[in-house]
Amino acid sequence: MDRRPPSLLRHLQLLEACAAGPQGFNQLRRLLAPAPASTLARALRTLAEADLVREAGGRYELAPGANALALRLLGRPAADPAAQAAVDALAAETGESAAFFLRAGSRMVLLAKREVSEGFHYIDVHAHRDLLASVFGVVLASALPEAERTALLAEGLPALPAGERVVVPAQVRRAGRDGILLREEEGGRWRLVAAVVRGGRPEGGVGISRFGAPAAARMPALRACVLAAARRLGG
Repeated sequence: MDRRPPSLLRHLQLLEACAAGPQGFNQLRRLLAPAPASTLARALRTLAEADLVREAGGRYELAPGANALALRLLGRPAADPAAQAAVDALAAETGESAAFFLRAGSRMVLLAKREVSEGFHYIDVHAHRDLLASVFGVVLASALPEAERTALLAEGLPALPAGERVVVPAQVRRAGRDGILLREEEGGRWRLVAAVVRGGRPEGGVGISRFGAPAAARMPALRACVLAAARRLGG
């Protein structure tokens, strides 16, 4: 026997139905039968006020708040439309694949990406990397207060391959000095990344990736585009 309160059960049933795709009012009414139409209307209004369900063209579907709630329950950062817009703009301005990673504890989580065809392809959105194993995390580390940066390096460097344990501290110093990091990696990967600082606190990294270095004449414009994207994401 389901001991959940009837109203809670109705709300869960509605969310489950909308998760399968947009639903008409009568479809949802049949799902909740024999509950009256007024009960369904109240339940949908409650879910809409909580940004969990929205009406679009006479049909009901999950609202952005439902996706954000699901991600929080999974321990992942909520998707951010502003971040996606900034990454889309960066890719359009540079013609290169672009991404934004957000820090989540000791990891960097991919929050938004825009890949160009025939270009570099990132891991899936909401997949993650150990912080110092990601160039985006290396750049974030460069913007941290000195004591926090030192502690992060002491904890994270031992987990890296021997070759990276040597080069990462130098990359952190270079990014801290220049405000941006250009890194060429094994396999011809080339990245240009800047830290994203919000409210005075480094929170992530944004940048572009490609196979092979671009022409030297493009470098000033690419740097300017990445730094502008970092400022936009920093608010």
